[in-house]
Amino acid sequence: MRPARRYPVVFVLLFSTLLFIVDAAGAEDAAMPAPDEGAWLLLLVIGVIGIVVTAWVLVYSLRLVKAFGESTASLIDALRALTPMPVVTLAGEIPDGVDGYLEVKVDGLSSLPLEAVTVILAPPPGLVLENDHITLPRLDAGGTKIFRIGHGPVRKGKYQVRITVLYHAGEEERIQEFTRTVCAGIPAGPETID
Repeated sequence: MRPARRYPVVFVLLFSTLLFIVDAAGAEDAAMPAPDEGAWLLLLVIGVIGIVVTAWVLVYSLRLVKAFGESTASLIDALRALTPMPVVTLAGEIPDGVDGYLEVKVDGLSSLPLEAVTVILAPPPGLVLENDHITLPRLDAGGTKIFRIGHGPVRKGKYQVRITVLYHAGEEERIQEFTRTVCAGIPAGPETID
């Protein structure tokens, strides 16, 4: 068996070394002169100042974002405390053609309790409810009450229920009016808050 020839590998290595030496010699002629000691010191000072300024901007930005988040949360809490109100939602779907129940949910989303909350439902013709009002002597802050009100047979379709909410926030009596959609026998879409 003959030993493998290594001539091409040696030739490539020698040729590469020669090209590297020629390239290095050409680069030495074209290179810029080395800066003096004062220029290096100036570059070093500028680099340190740049790093300090970047770090300061980053820290200040993070503090600003944190302060903005805290102030936004406290603003939302303050608005809830200043404008306490109950939120009333209705079950979006009820069965059609048979007796059933309409679910009414009353949430006290404010940070203060509400006194004497009355919810009055005014359904359109075709949707007959067993009871058209709910009275709560007190609704705690963050509390939720769920009621089921019976209804008679309803034809398939959408019904706009007018809702009036009377409540006391402190010594002041307030009134809210809005509508909610109830769907009989058809899927309800996403509910929007007025």
